[in-house]
Amino acid sequence: MSWAVLYSIIHNVTGPYGLGVVVASYFSHSQKASNRWWMQLREVLTVPSVWAFVFGCLTSGVPLPKVIESGLQDSVSIIIALAFLLTGIRLAQLQGWKSIKLGFVPAIIKACIIPLLVGIATTFLLGLSGDRRLAMVLMSGMPSAFAGLILAEEYNLDRDLIASSIILSTLLLLLMLPVWILLFS
Repeated sequence: MSWAVLYSIIHNVTGPYGLGVVVASYFSHSQKASNRWWMQLREVLTVPSVWAFVFGCLTSGVPLPKVIESGLQDSVSIIIALAFLLTGIRLAQLQGWKSIKLGFVPAIIKACIIPLLVGIATTFLLGLSGDRRLAMVLMSGMPSAFAGLILAEEYNLDRDLIASSIILSTLLLLLMLPVWILLFS
């Protein structure tokens, strides 16, 4: 379980809320505007999730009052429901095959290529096997998530691309799951 938690934390802090913010910020600025490295750094440093992660790490030993603890737990349900609502709205706005075909390449990379590379790397570089390796492979092959759609909304990027990637990577997961279990369990 510790490998799965480690992967999840590293992925979320460095992935969507680190490198993802840098890429989204870079491509959201027009070519006429000055697009300097410090603009992307500023964007990363203002991501609430990064601050929450740092604050959580620094205060992990401090017990919170029950009211705050239960409020935070309850807010998770609301945030997840709103993320599903946003995804549903964007999926409903797809323009059929034209929009869906945009997502094939990112979905194949996410559901097929990345898990294969993680499986190879965890086997030969980290020496993992069995359940630990399988957990890492399965986590790396999880469908594209809400974070990409939220970044597309925030930085005014191609929403159809990420929405179609979400649906296609979810469908590909169903096909690839038996393959990953066979190869890496």
